[in-house]
Amino acid sequence: MNDQISLDWQLLSNSNTFNKIKQIIYKKPAITLSKLRDNLAEEIDYAVLRILVAIARKSID
Repeated sequence: MNDQISLDWQLLSNSNTFNKIKQIIYKKPAITLSKLRDNLAEEIDYAVLRILVAIARKSID
């Protein structure tokens, strides 16, 4: 049984923001959500940001 859920990041953010998140996480993998959020041009809810970070980390691996 497969317990994984597929979620398209495009439902949560635009490509510029998602690529910026990936870029920041690649350079600083241990960055906190608050510091990451400070580096983004748009305001993102922490819950949404947490999901985007998880998707971005999965795509980097």
